[in-house]
Amino acid sequence: MKNNHRPATFGERLLAALTDHFILSLINLLGYLYLVNASDMPDLLQRLFSALVLLFIPAIAFKIFYDVWFVNQFGATPGKQLWGLTVINADQKQFLSLKMAAFRELIAKSISRFSLGLGFFWIIFDKNNQGWHDQLAGTNVIKNTTKSAILGPISLLIILSLNGLLWFSIISSTPNLLQVIMDWIAA
Repeated sequence: MKNNHRPATFGERLLAALTDHFILSLINLLGYLYLVNASDMPDLLQRLFSALVLLFIPAIAFKIFYDVWFVNQFGATPGKQLWGLTVINADQKQFLSLKMAAFRELIAKSISRFSLGLGFFWIIFDKNNQGWHDQLAGTNVIKNTTKSAILGPISLLIILSLNGLLWFSIISSTPNLLQVIMDWIAA
């Protein structure tokens, strides 16, 4: 490992994962905002179908593409990049192949996730800061110590602000949606 790199801590990895989560949640929030602005029940049903087909189902596919492709091409998802983290092959110290990135992100992380998250918390106790998914995939997540430490927090703040604005818009439009539903029930 080079002098300007060290194993990424659990906290750094958690912040990067949260950043990715909030980036991806923008898609769903736009879908919810679209739904709550329906004018009547037929419009709501049409919007629900449209959101399902055009936003929510593609969002799942995009999440898979987002995780696998970015780790393969850049060694990190945008959230990891903003926090100066990189996923590398434990043996070769390089980015993962597409096959290995898919295995790590889709299968190995599922094992860490579906064990009540214990595979992720293992990072805290492991001497190399590896989660179960890292051990299964033969990967390490490293922190570039020469990258600016301010980029991650500022980016997360901006992304959280965008999420907050969308939530505010959704909540303020909810009475409209409730009225649409109440009108339909009363009819």
